[in-house]
Amino acid sequence: MNTKILDYLVVGAGPAGLQMAYFLEKAKRNYRVLESGKSAGTFFQTFPRHGKLISINKIHTGTLDPEFNLRHDWNSLLFDDPDSRFSKFSEEYFPDAGTYVEYLNHLAEMNRLKIQYNTKVEKVDKSEGDAQFSVTTTNGETWLCQNLLVATGLSLPMVPEIPGIESITGYEDMDINPRMYRNQRVLILGKGNSAFETADNLITEASFIHVLSPNPVKLAWETRFVGNLRAVNNNFIDTYTLKSQNAVIDANVEKITQTKNGTYRVKWASLHANDTEEIEYDRVIRCTGFRFDTAIFSDRCMPDMSECQKLPMMTSSWESTNIPGMFFLGAPTQALDYKVSQSAFIHGFRYNVRTLFHFLENRNNGVELNCLFVENNPESLAFSILERMNRVSSLWQQVGFLADMIVLPEDESENVKYYTDLPYQYIRENCTDLAQGCRFYIAMFRLGKTHGDSLSHERPSNLFEGQDSIAIHPVYEQYDGNGERIGEFHLLEDLLADWSRPDYVNAAKEYFKSTMHGKECCMMEVSETRNIVR
Repeated sequence: MNTKILDYLVVGAGPAGLQMAYFLEKAKRNYRVLESGKSAGTFFQTFPRHGKLISINKIHTGTLDPEFNLRHDWNSLLFDDPDSRFSKFSEEYFPDAGTYVEYLNHLAEMNRLKIQYNTKVEKVDKSEGDAQFSVTTTNGETWLCQNLLVATGLSLPMVPEIPGIESITGYEDMDINPRMYRNQRVLILGKGNSAFETADNLITEASFIHVLSPNPVKLAWETRFVGNLRAVNNNFIDTYTLKSQNAVIDANVEKITQTKNGTYRVKWASLHANDTEEIEYDRVIRCTGFRFDTAIFSDRCMPDMSECQKLPMMTSSWESTNIPGMFFLGAPTQALDYKVSQSAFIHGFRYNVRTLFHFLENRNNGVELNCLFVENNPESLAFSILERMNRVSSLWQQVGFLADMIVLPEDESENVKYYTDLPYQYIRENCTDLAQGCRFYIAMFRLGKTHGDSLSHERPSNLFEGQDSIAIHPVYEQYDGNGERIGEFHLLEDLLADWSRPDYVNAAKEYFKSTMHGKECCMMEVSETRNIVR
C-alpha cells in the first residue's frame, strides 16, 4: 500500500490552500497539498458563472506602501515577493476569473509549492497509528497526518426544500449564453449576487425576469457587508422600479410543476399581500448559494455542522469543535463572523490563514505568537498603535474580527508586549494565558451604526465623541488583570482614514496616560472637547 506520512495535509489548492502552503513552505514544514483538479484555483474556472469577479483590484491609491495598498487589493495573496501582487496580472477594477486562475497557478509554480494535482480525496478517517488522520485518495494513496487543513471551500449547492425543485436548473449548471433565453419568461430563485448577476446577464434577451425569495434584497452599500448585493450587479433593480417588465418579489415558493411542454408552473405566496400567484415560466434557475461538503469525512471524522448545515462549527482558532487537529481555511471560516466581517472572501480569509499558521507554529513547534515590543510609556504606545492602524490591512479588512492585544508588564521598566492579528474572540477566551495576570488593551477597527439612509446621516465632529462615529475608526478596549473589560475609547472617524495628525495622536496619548496605571477612563473626563477643523 502506498502510504505517506506528513505533519500537515492541506486539502484543496484554491487561494486559501495556496496561502497556507506558502507559509508552510517558508517554514520548511513537512506538508503536501492535494488538489482534485489539474491546476490550482479550479473553482474560478467555473465561478462566478459569468466570469467577472466582484473583488476589487484598485491599483492607484496615491501611495506605494504595499501594506496600505492591500486594503484596496482584494485578490492578492500574502506572498513576500512584490511581483506576487495580482496587479501584475490585471489592471481591471473587477477582473476576470480566468485571469485569477492564471495568477494562482503562477504563485504555485514560482514558489514551488508542494501540490499534487489530479488527486481527489475519497475519505478522511481516524488513523490507527501515531498520526491523527488517515486520508485516502481515488488513485490508491493513503496519507497520514497530524494536522488536517481543509481548504475545500463551499462547493455543494444549497437546495431549498420545495416540491419540484429537482426539475429546475441550478446556477452551477445553467447555460450562460443569454441568447438561449431570448423572449423567454424567467424566474430566478435567490436574491444574492449570483441571482442578480444572472438576471443582469439576461435583461436584453428575456421577455421578463422575476427574482424571487422570501428574504428582502440587502444592498452592500447599506449593510456595508461586501457579500450582500453589490452595485456592479444591481442594474436589474432599475428595470424593476422603472417599470420595465421585470420584478423583485418577496415570497415563499410553495410548488414547482414541470408541464408536458417543458415549461414550469410556479405557485408562490407573497409576503406583502394576502394572495397566492401561479405563473408559468419557460426557465426557472436556482441561485440559492453553496454549503460545505462533508462527503469525504467518515463518521469518526465528521465535523459538527451549523444548524442549517451550511458551515462547519469551529473554535476561535479555526479548529473543528469536535475533531481535534482538523482546521478550516478559506470561505468556511465565515462561521465565526457570518455576514459581519470578510472571512467569506479572499481579502478577509488570507489574514485568517496567516494567523492560523502562527497558531500552528506555536502549538506544534513552540514558536511564540507574532508580537512586537513597544516602549512602556503613553507617547510610544499612542504613536505605535496609530502608526500601525494608519496602514495595516489585516485589521482594516477584518474590521471587528481581527484585533491587536497590548499587554502592560507589571514592571513599568519593561517593554509592552504587542500581539498582532488575533481573532477578537480568541483574545477574550485566552487572555489569562496571553496576559498572565497583567492589564492589557485590545486595539481594533469598528464600524458605527447607521440609522436610516446610509448615504445621508449626521457625522460627529468632536474629537472626543468618537463613539458616535459611523465610518470605520480605531477603538481601544481596556482590561484589568482578570480579563474584565473596564473601559473603551473610540477615536473619531477620519475622512481619509489618516490618524497621524497631532490632534489624533494627542488624544490617544492622553487616553493612555490616564489609563496605563490601572485607572478607568472616559475621554470626556480627561480633556476638554475640541472641534476639528476639516
